[in-house]
Amino acid sequence: MTEVQCNGNASPLISNSLNPNDSHRSWVVQKFGGTSVGKFAVNIAEDIVRASLKDHRIAVVCSARSTGKKVEGTTSRLLEIYSVLQSVNSAKDSDSDSYKSLISKYEELVDVIRDDHISAAKSHIQDEAIVSKLADDIRAECKEILEYRLAVERWHLEIDSRSKDRLVSFGEKLSCKFVAALLQDRGVDAEYLDLSDAIHFKTPKGMNFEFYKDVAAAIKEKDRRLPG
Repeated sequence: MTEVQCNGNASPLISNSLNPNDSHRSWVVQKFGGTSVGKFAVNIAEDIVRASLKDHRIAVVCSARSTGKKVEGTTSRLLEIYSVLQSVNSAKDSDSDSYKSLISKYEELVDVIRDDHISAAKSHIQDEAIVSKLADDIRAECKEILEYRLAVERWHLEIDSRSKDRLVSFGEKLSCKFVAALLQDRGVDAEYLDLSDAIHFKTPKGMNFEFYKDVAAAIKEKDRRLPG
């Protein structure tokens, strides 16, 4: 079983086991940066994650995909979307050409992110059913980015650091969905798990033992198949 967990600003997490009932094996967390996912996703899935399942249950943390050029990376594009959203939110005249241009720019950036991830899926995944499911998930995530702008305008939401974190987190979600699908295509029982809404308690001032204990309990509650 592979599970991908997203926790707000944090990178999503993929946990993986060939045998979900084989609880004596320890968990190992593997972290992959955006360029690695963008350039060497197949190697990650086949040579690292799948190979590691012989001895461990694996959790993989993925950053947003990037093919090498920083300006073309998913995070850079999402940050540009955030910048455009700030401009949209401060625009005075929604009928002006400048406002309409901002909206078009916002939508174009979302389209680029969507098309880039779907193209990567088609290039690296053989199973058409897995590609189709992943493409639908990618479209759904990108639709949520589009709908976020509408919600900001409709409800006059503040554009702040939390808005920025929310937008950037989409890149990590898309990256983990992609890697999970790659693993599924290669015979690994992989599943995406989103932890962005797992924590409902107040965060203490310090990251002490009690904090991590509460986080572990929240994660376990989200997916009861995880060990204690």
